[in-house]
Amino acid sequence: MEFLIGIVILMLIIGIHEFGHFAAFRFFGGKVEEFAIGFGPKIMGVKIKETQYNLRLLFPLGGFVKANEEDYKNFSLLQKSIYILAGIFLNLLSFVIASGLLSKHGFFYGVYRSTTAIPMFIYNLLSSIQIDQLFSKQASIENQITAMNDMVNSSTPLEYFAILSLLIAIFNMIPIPVLDGGRFILIFLEALLVKLKVENVKVEKINGIILFIGGLIITAMIYVPNFLSAAEDFHMSPFLFLLWNLLLITLIGNIIIFVRNRKMQKNL
Repeated sequence: MEFLIGIVILMLIIGIHEFGHFAAFRFFGGKVEEFAIGFGPKIMGVKIKETQYNLRLLFPLGGFVKANEEDYKNFSLLQKSIYILAGIFLNLLSFVIASGLLSKHGFFYGVYRSTTAIPMFIYNLLSSIQIDQLFSKQASIENQITAMNDMVNSSTPLEYFAILSLLIAIFNMIPIPVLDGGRFILIFLEALLVKLKVENVKVEKINGIILFIGGLIITAMIYVPNFLSAAEDFHMSPFLFLLWNLLLITLIGNIIIFVRNRKMQKNL
């Protein structure tokens, strides 16, 4: 039950974050093509006016807003900045409001204390991050679920909402290109390249390469910890576990190719 409560609260926080991007883009007159909670295959969805609202398979892992590219290109640097930072802003606002509601000394006192404490929270958390820990088995989904259960069990839903809102805001500040912090830096790099009269095609290629690298980093942050954790569960060294995975992938690939060839032969 605690786990389900944690998932619902996490989805709410993700929805608030993505709504920040959505609201900012619509405020500036841009068209939002998709508003999604989760990644991967679509589970369900509904189209309202010009926007497709989807729930995707990996819904606890995040979400995204697919903005119209032409509208985005026509935005000013300030508009792009507000659009990219709007999700973080709403998560921080959620933390402040929840802290005010939790305060024993009154709502406005709680709002004031939490607002003034945000810079300290951000500095302490970001300065405590160690790169090797991000790729260790301690960061696996199994351990994250355990930590989430412990947090839900030791706090009220509103306390959990406040803490997680702040953590998600800070996580998105990390300057990795696919996260908001990295995208914020990227728009200034793009503006600099344009000012230096670099061709638009080359600017788009540079953006694509940087975003691809950022995607690889995030993928590694998700895959490596879970790979190491799974290897330990099977009592194998990471190298041996990797070999078995490669053999399994090769076997599955050959089976798929064999089945397709058989179908093609029958059709002939």
